[in-house]
Amino acid sequence: RNRDMLGTINQYKNVSWGEDNFIKPFKSTADYILTTFSYYEMSCYKFLLDDVLDNQFKEIVGSEEIFKEIVSINPKNIPINSHIKEFV
Repeated sequence: RNRDMLGTINQYKNVSWGEDNFIKPFKSTADYILTTFSYYEMSCYKFLLDDVLDNQFKEIVGSEEIFKEIVSINPKNIPINSHIKEFV
């Protein structure tokens, strides 16, 4: 939050490290796991990232392959009460 694209990319290693060390090892002991992934989430991100995925950011190596087969969805078409509105 409150970061530009490059700041977000640079923060990824810290977030990934935290998930690997403090979330994944304890998932098997959780009483409940809430999955917040929406099926249209990647399509919305693709819409927002299409203009920067063409090698502008070398840090996102392979991202163009990840998004190649995904259809874009304009964030304006996402329900107002969707949890991903926070991120778009």
